[in-house]
This record gives sequence, C-alpha cells and structure tokens, in this order.
Amino acid sequence: MFPSQYITAAQQYKAGTRLTLWQYEPVQPHGLSEYTRNPLPDDLPPDHLRDFDLEMTRSTRKEDVDKQAVLQVSKVISGGNNNTVQVILFDVIQPPVSYRGDAARLPGDGTQVVGFLYDTEFYPSDEYTFYSNAEQADGNLSRTDAALKHFFSKNKTGHPHVVPQYYGCWATRVDTYDKNAFRYVGLVLEEYINGHSIEDICDRDEYDELVPPDGDVVFHMPEDVDDGFHTLEISKELCQEVMKQAVNGLVEHMHIGVQHNVFEPRKVFITLRNGKVGLDWPRAVLIGFTNTQVWSKTKMAKGPKGPVQLLEHLPHPPHPFQRFSVTALENFIGWWPSTEVGWEGDEPDDLDNEAEFDEWLVSDEAFGPLVEAADVEAELGEGVEWPHPYKKYSLFKTLDPIKPKLLEEREERRRKLEEEELKKDSDTNVQALADINLSTAQTKGYK
Repeated sequence: MFPSQYITAAQQYKAGTRLTLWQYEPVQPHGLSEYTRNPLPDDLPPDHLRDFDLEMTRSTRKEDVDKQAVLQVSKVISGGNNNTVQVILFDVIQPPVSYRGDAARLPGDGTQVVGFLYDTEFYPSDEYTFYSNAEQADGNLSRTDAALKHFFSKNKTGHPHVVPQYYGCWATRVDTYDKNAFRYVGLVLEEYINGHSIEDICDRDEYDELVPPDGDVVFHMPEDVDDGFHTLEISKELCQEVMKQAVNGLVEHMHIGVQHNVFEPRKVFITLRNGKVGLDWPRAVLIGFTNTQVWSKTKMAKGPKGPVQLLEHLPHPPHPFQRFSVTALENFIGWWPSTEVGWEGDEPDDLDNEAEFDEWLVSDEAFGPLVEAADVEAELGEGVEWPHPYKKYSLFKTLDPIKPKLLEEREERRRKLEEEELKKDSDTNVQALADINLSTAQTKGYK
C-alpha cells in the first residue's frame, strides 16, 4: 500500500511544528463587492504568494535575517480540512530583531499570539465556484490585513480597544506531500484572546434567542495562566457592559471609515486577560475581519464621494442611539437587549424591551444623552476635563452645516473624474488612429 499523497490540516500544523516567517505586504483588499476585483497573475506558480520575493527565504544578509520570526505551533484553535482559515495558537520562539513599523512588535516575553493562515491546501473544492481557491485566499488575507493595518494606524488595536493587537502580515513556507517541494502560505498575526465568545457562553431557546447561563462561567484554568482559576458571573450588568464596549467600538470604527458587515455573538469575545496580565473587569473583543470594509480602499472611495466617509467628518463618533436598536441587534437578544419578557424573564407584562433598550442607550451608565459633545466641550471651555462618565459622541445633525460644502467637493470630484475619463478615451482613440495609419503605411510599402 502506498502512502497518501495528501496531508491533513492536523498533520500539517501539529503541535511542536516550527515555522519561519518573512514579512509580506499583500495587495490592496479585494474579494468583496465593495472592492475592485484583483485576479491573480496568470504566470503565478501554484502554491506561491503574489508579489512575495522568494529571495528573502534564501538571503543570509543580516538585515534580512533580522526581519524574520520563528514561531512554534502550540495548538490549532479552529480550522481543519475544508476550512478557509486555520486559526493557530503560536509560541514566539524568535521575534524579529528589527522593527517593521507598520505593526506592533512581536512579544518576546513568552506571550502567545494567534495566526490566521489562509492555506488553500485545506479550502473546500473550488470546482464550481466563480473564483479559484488561490484568489479567494489572496482576498481573505488582503481584507483581514487591510482592516487590522488601518485599525493599528489609528491606534485602535490592543487593550483596552475591541480589536486585538496587530502583529503584521507574514509569509511562511510549509512542506507538501512532496518532500522536495514547498507551499507558501500567507498569514496575519494577532493578540491571543484567551476567553469565550458570547455564542459559546449561551444556549439558544426555541425562538433562537440567547439564554445566558445561570451561575458562574469558568474563564481560565490554572494551567492556562499563572494566576490560577478564574470564573465570571453572567449577570445583566455584565451583559450590558460587554455590549457597551462592543457598540462603542463599532461607532469608533465608523468614525475612522470602517464598517463591519458581520456583527454576531460568535464574533464577540470576552476575556479577563491582557497578554500575561489579569484584568479587573472583562474586556470585549471583536474577532474575524475578512468581511470588514475599509471605506478608503473601496470602489466608492475612488468615485465622486471621495476617500473620506461621511461620518468621519463628525467631531466625535456617532451616538449609538442613532445607529443601533433592538432590531439591529436581534442576534444578541437575550444577552442584551432583553427578550420581550425581560432579561430575568419575570418582569411586568407591560415590559417593552425596545423602550428599555432605547432608555439604556441614552443613560449615563451607557452612552449619555443625545447631545453634541463638541457643543458641551465649547461650553466647558478650553482645558476643562470631560466631567461625564460616558464618552464623547456626535449627532448626525452636526453634519448639516457642512453638507453644502461636502456636496460641492463631491461635484468637483465628479467633474474631474469625467474629464479624466474623456481624456483617457481621447488618448485611446488617438492611439488607435495612429495604429491604423501605421498599418496602412506598412501595407502600402509592402505593395
């Protein structure tokens, strides 16, 4: 019997496997309808990464070697065969000596990191799909990296933010079933979030609404961290705090031109850790960014609307009351907002969970009243600290005075784009006419 020519994901990334990493800059994000399609080059060899310089894998120059990292697989968190991403927990064996600048430094103190590897070897079959697995993996990597890189550039990664710390985009080389060949895989490294998702913590009832558990939930066992056993009671106040952090993060992201196309309980994690340090209060963290849209990278941003999204013109992030409701958060009903019978299930018959949620949105414990924070700051005077327990938010009506100017700028961009398009068409026609004249002259000369 001959051994199988294929390798499983579990074999490929078994515990103890060491990987050398080289810095890699993916292309601009693609693979969503909001982005311009970017097919792979026809001459790209199988199992290779677009624009990855293979000389980096052979270089012995100190400046190149100093940019490398060595990681070791601790365990596979999720993935396996027929999966588009392998999520792997790594030990950092050797962080880079030199700092790349566009991401946080890889920790060298024993802190573990997570890699999101887009390995086409373990993708589902692409036999009847519009795009090859290689193009899909290239797009998944490019979108994840574009989102995290944008967050990092805006100082929105790592504790206390809702986005994990970003450690850069990398390429690695893995063995194939042919011991004389290699496969190159792109990956993004993030902070390891040691915790649970809201979805995993809860059950769902017959109405598909979340049911938080009674009693405490174990978050960390002694073997996971140095400071022992940790549990957390899932109370109404805790659920509100987690949603407060998550929703605040979402409106902060809107204010920097980012839209999360997927916001679900399975993608909101709760942790009591910040690396190797314990936290006194739970932190909410968003996981998974392949469906996250960075406005400035979209097709629309290249058009008349321009590279700055409308909400970015606000002085502060938009007030959550103007962006969220029970309907908008229906996947979270039961955690927070409450169900129609209330969070405890024994509230008065006339409970209105929509009114309850709206009142919470504008409470001092959540996001404060519907006022423009910039106006409040002006009344306080220069140098006076913000006196309220809630953060600063802006209202949509604050945009009204500047909308005419924004529309003028949009019209000017539209006019310039049309002029550029006309010039491009004119140049194309001139070139086509020149080609015809040249062809005619050559034909006459031949005769």
